[in-house]
Parts: sequence; structure tokens; C-alpha cells
Amino acid sequence: MLEVGALAGIVLLALPYASGTESGLVFVSLAAFVAAWAAQAIHAERRARRRLAPYLPPGAPPAGAAAELLWLAPVVVAGATAFWALAGPAASPDDVLADYVGRWRAGQATEAAALFAAPPDPGSLRAAWDRQAPRLANAAIAAAAQAGPDGGIDPARPWESVRWEDADTVATALGEPPAGAPDNGSDAGVGRSVVAGVVVRQQSDRDTFLGLVPTRVVRLVPVTGIGTVTLRTVALPGPLDGAPPIVVWRIAAIDLLEERIGG
Repeated sequence: MLEVGALAGIVLLALPYASGTESGLVFVSLAAFVAAWAAQAIHAERRARRRLAPYLPPGAPPAGAAAELLWLAPVVVAGATAFWALAGPAASPDDVLADYVGRWRAGQATEAAALFAAPPDPGSLRAAWDRQAPRLANAAIAAAAQAGPDGGIDPARPWESVRWEDADTVATALGEPPAGAPDNGSDAGVGRSVVAGVVVRQQSDRDTFLGLVPTRVVRLVPVTGIGTVTLRTVALPGPLDGAPPIVVWRIAAIDLLEERIGG
């Protein structure tokens, strides 16, 4: 019962941190607790076996309880799967950006606004999306004309040709001046990331497998940029007074398709 109470306390304290940049540390800590709990159970069972040995008939080993820990394996696997499926939604800039784009495409302005460091009005955000939609379609049309029929760009489904990459990498690929290395802002310990949206085309190149078998490799080549998204870390209050802050990634500003949101 004590172990169950300790595990419940650890989970309740750790789960808030699992949503931020410390999700990996939380997972390792929980795994270490489960491993320690299993190890002490095995140790206790072996001590009990040694104590009972003089009272058992010759050749009749006591029933071991350690084998019952095998039932813990499915629970551990299910728990680990659920942890990584539900935890860490703001653990990295890529996670936050993917969440924002998914909310954008689904028209969920209220949920998307919560991903900003300074949440905008959901109505204003939805209005900005309405203005950006035809501009994205026009960007896809222009990119398709530039890439040609073999480029794989469908103006009717522009999102399928949009990729998100490091801003400096995209600038170099497009022959533009680099955006500059992200800094830590005015506050020590504040992380910052700049990601660029780009419409890409497919390019088929000849290659060989192991230098022997001719093959074709399809690469994605940037055609035109649609803007940048700047993300930074934000420190939220811990679950208890005096507890370390929960560090999460949030959107600081978006400069996409002639619209600036946030910042």
C-alpha cells in the first residue's frame, strides 16, 4: 500500500512536468522507480525463500513470487506507450508547431490561440486564417507553375506541399540571406527557435543501391518560402509552492503569408 501511495504521489507531481521540456527526465524517473520497486520485490522474495528452506521437504523449492512480476511487463509497455502518446505536447518547438498547423487546418482557433506565449483573440486568429488561405493557394499555384508538371505540387491541396524547416537552412536553399542564429533573448535560459514554411517540389534523381543496383530517389526541393514562425520557451509555475517551474515551448510570433500574429 505504501508503494502504491508513493507511486501515486510521484505521478501526480511528475505529470505536470511531462507536458514540457522535462518529459524525458520524467519518463526516466518513473522507469527508475518501477525498476527499483521490482528489484526490492525480488529481493524480498529471495529472503523469504531462504528463511522457508529449512521447513520444506527435500527437493521441494518454495513457490517463487518473482515470476509473478512478469505480469508487470504488459502494464509497463502500456504505460510507456500512453506516456509518449499523451505527454510532452510542448516539449519541443516541432511539437508545438505541428499542433498549431493541425489546429489551423481543423479550424480550431481557440485551441490554437492557447499555443501562443501571449494568446491572441481566437476571433482575430480565425480572421487571419481566412485571409491567409487564398494566399497559400496562390503560393502553391505559382510554385506549381515554376516546378512544372513533374513537381508533384497540387494547388487544390496546398498543405500537402508545405514543409517546415530551420529558417537558415531554407534561406540557404532558396539563395536568400540567412535569418541569423537564434539567440536566447533578453532573459537567461530562454530558448528560441525560428522555423520557416516552404513550398517544396519533388525531384527524382538516379542513384544506386550498394553501388550496384540502379534506383531512383525522390527528394523534396524548396521552391518558395511562405514565412517564418518564431517559438520560445516559457516558464510556468510548478505544481507546488517552491517547486521548479514547468518549461514549455510556445509560439512567440508568426510571420506567414503577409500576416503577423503575435509578437
